[in-house]
Amino acid sequence: MAAGKGIAPALESVSKRWSLLVQASAWIFSLIAGFLLPPPVGWGQGESESLFRFSQFVLTVFVGLMAIPIYNWNKKNHTLWWWVVALTSLVGGIIFYFVYQSLTDRWTDFYARKQWVVGSELTEDGEIYREDHPKATNAEMLQDLPGGPDQIWTKLSIDRRRRILEVLYILCVPLFTTCILATTQAIYCSAAPPSSSEKPVRGPLRGAA
Repeated sequence: MAAGKGIAPALESVSKRWSLLVQASAWIFSLIAGFLLPPPVGWGQGESESLFRFSQFVLTVFVGLMAIPIYNWNKKNHTLWWWVVALTSLVGGIIFYFVYQSLTDRWTDFYARKQWVVGSELTEDGEIYREDHPKATNAEMLQDLPGGPDQIWTKLSIDRRRRILEVLYILCVPLFTTCILATTQAIYCSAAPPSSSEKPVRGPLRGAA
C-alpha cells in the first residue's frame, strides 16, 4: 500500500509535465509547420495525419530532452554557448530547409489539380512514352498518361523519394525547435545576474592595515 501511495503522486507529476511538454511542442510545431515548413506533398489524408502525429511525437520527446540542459545551464556565463547552439541549429535548419524545398520542386509535379511525387525509374508504359517523346517533361507525361504517377514511374522509386522528403521534413523540425529554445535560453541567460563564481573578487580596501 505504501508503494502504491508513492507511485500515484509520481505518475500524476509525470502526467502534468508530459501535458506541458505536449502543449509546448504543439505550439512550436504549429509555428514551424504552419509558417516555416510546409508539409510534404502527394500524401493521402490518412498518411498526412500519420506523418504529422509522428513529427509531433518526435518533437515532444526532443523538447523533453532539451529541458534537461535548459534547466542545468541557465547562468549568465552560459549565454555564449546558447548563442552558438542557436546559430548552429539555425544554419543547419536553413540548409535542410532549402534542400527539402529544392527536392520538393524537382521531385513533384501537378496531376489532377494536386501535387504528386514523381519517381526516378520508369514503368513499361513510361519507357514507351519516353521513347516516343524523349523531350517530354514530367508534367507533360502526367497530362498525356491518364493513370497518374504510378503508371509512369515504379512504386518503389516513388516511395523512395517520398521517404527522403519525409526524413528531411522530420529533421528540419528539431533543428528549428533547437534554434527557438536556444535563442530563448540565451536571452534569459544574458539577463540573469552573475553567479557568485562570476562576481569579480575585490582587492583589500585602501588604508587597511
